[in-house]
Amino acid sequence: MHAVVARAKGFCDKYNFKCELKVLNSRVLGLQALVDKTIDVSQTGTLPAVQTVAAGGDVVIVGTSLADNVLAVSVRNDVPLPNKSNGYPAIMKDSKGLKVSETSRGAGEALFNLMLREAAMQPSDVTYVAFGGANPCTKIRVGS
Repeated sequence: MHAVVARAKGFCDKYNFKCELKVLNSRVLGLQALVDKTIDVSQTGTLPAVQTVAAGGDVVIVGTSLADNVLAVSVRNDVPLPNKSNGYPAIMKDSKGLKVSETSRGAGEALFNLMLREAAMQPSDVTYVAFGGANPCTKIRVGS
């Protein structure tokens, strides 16, 4: 939709940008076309782009337009965060040894792994736990 608006408002001509819209049936096809150099820019969502990079695809995320779900990393109040004042990526070091939840294995894992890598960490530094797609207001209890 952003490209349609950019063309309609004259931004493509103003900035000498060729706005040729291509309809692809899925995000994966968009990223495949990007890696294959069939297209130059793709708006697919952060997670599929990160998964493409993790698989060796030569792409770069240059910005987001919030066309996809926004993920947040949340931590309980009682979890120590000694690197909190150092910001990202240093705060990722505080997740070492913790259980990290996601809706299903792989859903947010690739993105979290990228964040770990930014802090010179490995996916094996955390334990991933899949909880399914529970309502965010549902209390989930781990263990007995």
